[in-house]
Amino acid sequence: KMIEMSIDRIQMHPVSGQRVLVLREKGTDRYLPIWIGPVEAEAISLRLEGQQLPRPLTHDLMESMITDLGARVSRVVVSDLRDHTFFAKVVIRRNGTTIESDSRTSDAIALAVRSDAPIYAAASVLELAGVTSDPETGLWGSTVFDWQTLSVEDIPKMASEEVEEILRQARVEAARSGRGAVDPLDILLALARAARGLSAMVFSSLGVDLAAIRSTLEGLSVRGESAPDTSPELSEASLRVLRLARMEAHVMFQGRVEPEHLLLGLVLADDERTQQVLGEHGIEIEGARVALIKALTEWETTPPASPGRITG
Repeated sequence: KMIEMSIDRIQMHPVSGQRVLVLREKGTDRYLPIWIGPVEAEAISLRLEGQQLPRPLTHDLMESMITDLGARVSRVVVSDLRDHTFFAKVVIRRNGTTIESDSRTSDAIALAVRSDAPIYAAASVLELAGVTSDPETGLWGSTVFDWQTLSVEDIPKMASEEVEEILRQARVEAARSGRGAVDPLDILLALARAARGLSAMVFSSLGVDLAAIRSTLEGLSVRGESAPDTSPELSEASLRVLRLARMEAHVMFQGRVEPEHLLLGLVLADDERTQQVLGEHGIEIEGARVALIKALTEWETTPPASPGRITG
C-alpha cells in the first residue's frame, strides 16, 4: 500500500546542523523525517522557493532530459528502509510503458519537485519510521507506543534484530556471572563485542578502542558457573537504558532502536559502574550524539548501487 505525502519542510537538526527533510502524510499529522545531505537539501529548497539559476543543476538536467525524451515522472515512492537508509523509486511513463528506477530518496524528491510529481511512501516505511509532533513542545514521538512506559514486551516492536541479539548476549553474560538480572554493564559488554557498521563508526569517531573497552569490561565481569538454562530478566536500570535509547532513536528520526542508540542510552542512564567505564574511555553524550549524526548523514548520502528496471 502506498500513502501520498507532501513536503512539510527542510529543517536543521539542533545538535549537528545537518539537514532533515520532513515529509507529511496528507490529511494526517504523521511525519516521515529523512536525513539528507546539504547539496540535496539546497536543490530541493531552491525549487520549492521558485528560484531560477543561470545554469541548470543536476536535477534540472535530469528533468529536462526526461521531458525531451517524451517521458514524464509520474510519481516517486519512498519504498523501503534498510540498515538506516531510505530507498526510493522514480516512476517514469513513456509511450504507455512504465519505467521504475531505484534512487536515493533525496534525489527522487528533488526530481519530483521539478516535475510536479506526487510523492508516496510505502505503508511499511511509515509504520516503521513515522512520527508525530507534539504541538506544545515540538518534540517528535512514536506513532506506535509511548517510550516512557516501555516494557520487556515492547522490545520486539521497538528493537532491531541486532539489538535483540545484543540483549540475548547480555542475558548470557549475566547468567554466567551468576546474577539474577541483566545490568547495564552486561549490555555495554555485549554491545562492545557486537559493534559493527554504524555503531563501530561511532566508537571509532569517539576515539574509542573497542578491544580496550572490551578488556576493561571483561576484567570487571566476575565469572560464576555457567547457567545455560536460565534467562535473567532485564533490571529496571537496563529497562531505563532501553527507554532512553528509544527516545534517542526518535530524536535522531530513526524508526527502531539500533546498537548505536543503545550506546546513547547507556551514556544517559545513571548506572554508576557503567558511567565509570564510559568516562574512563572518554565517552560523553554530546560527543556520542554528534558522532552518530555524522555517521547517519554519511550513510544517507552514499548512493545505493541498484539498477533500474522496466515493468508493464
